[in-house]
Amino acid sequence: MNRIILPVILLLSVSNIYSKNRIEGKWFCHNVTYEDGKELEVNHPLFSTFLSYEFTSGQAYISNNYQEKGIANTYKISNSELQIGFRKFNFSFKDKFLVLKEQGDELLYYFLKKSEFLVKNNLYQENYFTKENDTVFHRSFSLNPDFNYKTSFSDYLRKSIYNYSKTSAQRHQFKGTFILTSDNEILDITVERGINKSFDKSFKKAVQESQKYWKNDTGKDIIIVQKFNFFEQGKYFVKKENWDFYHKVKKADSYYKNFDFNSAIDYYEQALEVEISENEFTNTMLRDLTRNLGISYLATGKNEKACGSFRMVGDEYDFKFRNFLLKFCK
Repeated sequence: MNRIILPVILLLSVSNIYSKNRIEGKWFCHNVTYEDGKELEVNHPLFSTFLSYEFTSGQAYISNNYQEKGIANTYKISNSELQIGFRKFNFSFKDKFLVLKEQGDELLYYFLKKSEFLVKNNLYQENYFTKENDTVFHRSFSLNPDFNYKTSFSDYLRKSIYNYSKTSAQRHQFKGTFILTSDNEILDITVERGINKSFDKSFKKAVQESQKYWKNDTGKDIIIVQKFNFFEQGKYFVKKENWDFYHKVKKADSYYKNFDFNSAIDYYEQALEVEISENEFTNTMLRDLTRNLGISYLATGKNEKACGSFRMVGDEYDFKFRNFLLKFCK
């Protein structure tokens, strides 16, 4: 009996090692469908969004932002089951795709390795500017240096800036930048919108010390932008002149969530007519507004207006709007 069981166990072990080797690396979600192959509804949160899974050294990093590594969880493979933390998935490989289905869910996720994803989705975008006769490129999908640390760069900064926790409990907005050269050297650390001398100095020190974790294999100098938006609990960055805009958006959102798209359109359009003073908070609201307004237009058969709404703040390189533009605005 042992002579029969041993080869089976060995075969399963070899299969698991093969699957683990094949799954290693960074995967970007190319498409999400229902299990029966049906497309998602246009108002489904996953219709147009970014999602990546990175598997390395027994850790899985899941991210909704291509610039961030994401949250780490241990993962393991057994036959056709993938376990990430407490979540369990059935997985398979189909052509170049990694197909995931979380147990208890009705959705199928189709992932491509990063290089395949960039080619298939034509995401080789390169925008640049000149600084003191040097060419500096903006970060993008194809020009995206890796931060090789156990956490994302944002989390690294949160832990490295000694007064971060105290500051985050208050009401602030922060923006800093630096240049990561093609030789992995950090230059020109700049605080464009600071908080106080102590925080800003600590930020610069943490950025400089992070140099050893960066890997820039793009062959180009890249500008890295870091923002922190701190909100006191229950309070927002709503200036007096923005309150009318804010309330109209919230009213429209309530109709949108209840699928009353005509009423949502009415209040979203009213909100767009309000003159606002811009900041990170209103800019975020404006992105959500134009997306929801575009979806509401689609739901009521106004495709041309939908495309105009999506293009107000988004393009094909922006995954919050990308799939809408590709499908309805060719």
